[in-house]
Amino acid sequence: MPSLASTARCRNHPDRPALAICVSCGKPVCAACSTTWEGMHHCIACLAARRAAAGDRGAVLRAVGTALLALALAAGVTLLRALAGAAIARLL
Repeated sequence: MPSLASTARCRNHPDRPALAICVSCGKPVCAACSTTWEGMHHCIACLAARRAAAGDRGAVLRAVGTALLALALAAGVTLLRALAGAAIARLL
């Protein structure tokens, strides 16, 4: 059985033998165009798309975390104001 390198050529560099097949788009890629991520080969374009999607999820999580932190701080300030008011009322 022939190896991948002897039968397939890189989609970006036709003069180079393919090292792997991109798991996302299924196109053959050479060593320069292939990146292993999470144990699988990806071409440059598919890897960029996956990283952009991962970055978008991170931005949403940061926004939700910031909103929750703001709500917690507002609740804490409200509670402290009530406790301080009650302490001052007892002193007077």
